[in-house]
Amino acid sequence: MLIPVLLFLQAQYWVGEAGVALSKNAKIIGGHDIDITEAPYTVAIFRKGHPLCWGALIDKNIVLTAGSCFRKTDKARFFKVRTGSTYIGEGGEYHNVSRYVAHPRIHKRRPDNDIAVMFLTKPVTFSDKAAAIPMKEKDDEISVGEVTQVTGWGVSDGPKVFKHNFKLQSVSVKTVNESVCAKQIKHKITPRMMCASALEGFKGFCSTDYGAPLVHNGKLAGLASWFNVFEPHIWRYCPNDEDVNQVYAKVSGLRTWIDETIKEQTTYNNA
Repeated sequence: MLIPVLLFLQAQYWVGEAGVALSKNAKIIGGHDIDITEAPYTVAIFRKGHPLCWGALIDKNIVLTAGSCFRKTDKARFFKVRTGSTYIGEGGEYHNVSRYVAHPRIHKRRPDNDIAVMFLTKPVTFSDKAAAIPMKEKDDEISVGEVTQVTGWGVSDGPKVFKHNFKLQSVSVKTVNESVCAKQIKHKITPRMMCASALEGFKGFCSTDYGAPLVHNGKLAGLASWFNVFEPHIWRYCPNDEDVNQVYAKVSGLRTWIDETIKEQTTYNNA
């Protein structure tokens, strides 16, 4: 029986440059395949060679992602960032990280201030496959019911089968009233958070999609953060139809900290 099982696994998975098994069949829940040229700001973040989180390129050498992706003991050298590729395991550019800064007041049990800035050692070569996305300005609010787009490589099949997507995925979700969202997830929504949902059934991200960029009208509005059940050490959880609303780190609510962090790093590099 061993040989048929091995052949089945070989047919289901492709091993990328990072040496991890990647599924050809997985999808962000409710999503569809896209080419990186449709979301050239989307990046994959690897920790010690394994896919960890997703993020958004906001400058030639700066990436935004979720602060909950990092441990206190993590070093910048542990991470690499792939830009400009539709496929998580090959193509594009593979970048080293010179430094990352997670928000000092992140609350990881139900993440507030769930943001981090990563600085790459070398600038990204901009093209139709890799480009920065502008961020929402401070206090730039999005009306309830507005359509937004989430991109990433995702997982599928729930907590028992952990499969990173072979190809970039996109899913459309709508912004949700904060009080409605808070009631459904049974937790306060702070000014640094925003909610989105498909409203009918479930579409969105799984627990391995933290940092996935949420875009509204061509600007970065949020980063995938958490849903009903958030356990920072359980990386194989996918929500179900009951977990309708999902929470994103709100870029406009965190814009002051983002700008100050980038300015401090620029000053440090020029000193």
